Amino acid sequence: MAIKVNGEVFHLPKPNRHNHVMHLYRERTKERVPAQAVQGFLTVSGRFVDRTVAAELALRQGQIPKLGWPPLLYSEDLW
Repeated sequence: MAIKVNGEVFHLPKPNRHNHVMHLYRERTKERVPAQAVQGFLTVSGRFVDRTVAAELALRQGQIPKLGWPPLLYSEDLW
């Protein structure tokens, strides 16, 4: 799970959820996650991708058979 805020990526390993990353952001910055933050995932190479791109990659790579909430990928789709 990851969020991107002003070009900086905050992330935690599975089985964390995006809300856990948002708590991490708040702990580190002492600020609320801004509305323009982008939720997404890190690829195996460490590249940040948004929920839509992550969904396309997960489907293409056979990580999941289908999306629970198309066209977006959610952690619940993965574990």
